[in-house]
Amino acid sequence: MKTNSKLGVMIVGVGGAVASTAIAGVELLKKGSIGTEGLPLAAMPEKLVGNLTDYENLVFAGWDMIGDDLAVAATTHNVLTLQHFQAVSEQLGSIKPLAAVCNSAFCHNIEGKNAAAAALLARNPRKPEKTVSILENFIVGDSEKKENFVVRQKEKVS
Repeated sequence: MKTNSKLGVMIVGVGGAVASTAIAGVELLKKGSIGTEGLPLAAMPEKLVGNLTDYENLVFAGWDMIGDDLAVAATTHNVLTLQHFQAVSEQLGSIKPLAAVCNSAFCHNIEGKNAAAAALLARNPRKPEKTVSILENFIVGDSEKKENFVVRQKEKVS
């Protein structure tokens, strides 16, 4: 039985080409601008996928070294057609990466103002400026390493 609860998807490297394309694809699905052809789970019987969250209930966020919103990221990476970009630019523009921390020994050729902000936060943590409501369930994924972790959060935090 499907629920109407939202599922948050937190992505490491959310402003990259892979993540911004995937998020744009889900947003296009939500709007009905593209079909589900080619998505293996979409063609499976309801009894096999009944407990999975619908695309409409996915909410995206994540971390990135570059602080640009995903509309800027998608333009920079040139990953969408103009028609698809125009259809979801508002949704992509509303997703701004959280500050990221990196080790330059592993992250070559990546610099961004979001990294400096993260370093300051690590040394001097402070309460967020706005109230953030944590979803009941969320997934943390790394678009580069293809690793995912499901986290279940029972309490809402504000």
